[in-house]
Amino acid sequence: MIPVLVPESAAGEEIELLVQPGNEVQIDQPKPENFDDLIRAVQSGYPSTSLVISTKLPARGLKTLGQVVRSLPGSAFDALQLTNQSDSATPFTTYDRVAIPIGQVVIGSAQVKLKVRPTPRNR
Repeated sequence: MIPVLVPESAAGEEIELLVQPGNEVQIDQPKPENFDDLIRAVQSGYPSTSLVISTKLPARGLKTLGQVVRSLPGSAFDALQLTNQSDSATPFTTYDRVAIPIGQVVIGSAQVKLKVRPTPRNR
């Protein structure tokens, strides 16, 4: 069993879980400002010997030069999208991730959609 975070905002909604080898997971990176940033982005990530479970979150994020803003409320996201600049922010889907070292190369992936209870279960 692998525990994953289910945000309270998902109550009564459907969530999506992605199970992937670490090397197939795309990390949320800011737009590179220089060559060093580009190299750092290429070198970051999870190893192929880890299993990564990603929970797709309802909030969206924005990437700008040198910045990544995760989990913006809809109103802030819409306001920031209205900018009319050549270096405007790029939207992306936000995920909460859990990485588990397996010790062997992981191959294959799976996607699961789950319905979240409207109210939490009593413990």
